[in-house]
Amino acid sequence: MRIELTTPWGSELNICVVMAENKKSFIAYVDWKETFDALPDEKAGQLVKHLFAYVSDENPETDDVLIKAVFANIKHQLKRDLKKWESLSAQRAEIGRLGGIKSGEARQSKMKQTKQMVKSGSKMKQNEHDNVNVNVNDIDIKKKKNKYADFVSMTEEEYFKLVKQHGIKNTDKLIDILNNYKGANGKKYKSDYLAILNWVVDRAKKDGKYEMNQMP
Repeated sequence: MRIELTTPWGSELNICVVMAENKKSFIAYVDWKETFDALPDEKAGQLVKHLFAYVSDENPETDDVLIKAVFANIKHQLKRDLKKWESLSAQRAEIGRLGGIKSGEARQSKMKQTKQMVKSGSKMKQNEHDNVNVNVNDIDIKKKKNKYADFVSMTEEEYFKLVKQHGIKNTDKLIDILNNYKGANGKKYKSDYLAILNWVVDRAKKDGKYEMNQMP
């Protein structure tokens, strides 16, 4: 992030600084202008240099009593801002960790269910167009879409078809490819299942991520 400061003598400073690990900026407050305006140009310039040396973790020291006194208030504000940033970063990291755990558990549960479905499904007739008697609840279940990744959803029937055709490992790789593409580009599809059939399979084979020996 780029910080713009205008000094009392008219020149602009456009500088990016590092205060802590992964922190590349700091907040400059408009209230500080009164402090800089009250200082002679030479002292104001020294204060600016002292400020940026501090936020760059250079631990600057000065024998100038005026600079020490003026910078004391600025230093306290910077420390308060840093504590807020560290607290917010810790909260975000914890949220991300918990989200990853939940996503992984859901994925493992879904894979277990799919393996059971594949095992039992091998005993069923291969003709998917056979006429069968189903009730309304069966139809709703087939139409309900489940999340198999952050940005990929499809019905259990569609997922089951992919596994039957490509195997579980390849199906998971196809879902990962589509998930990464949608997440990076903000792309949306009416049917993630059809998107996989239309181009993801070919992309996986082209990139060498499709394992032919994993096909059922």
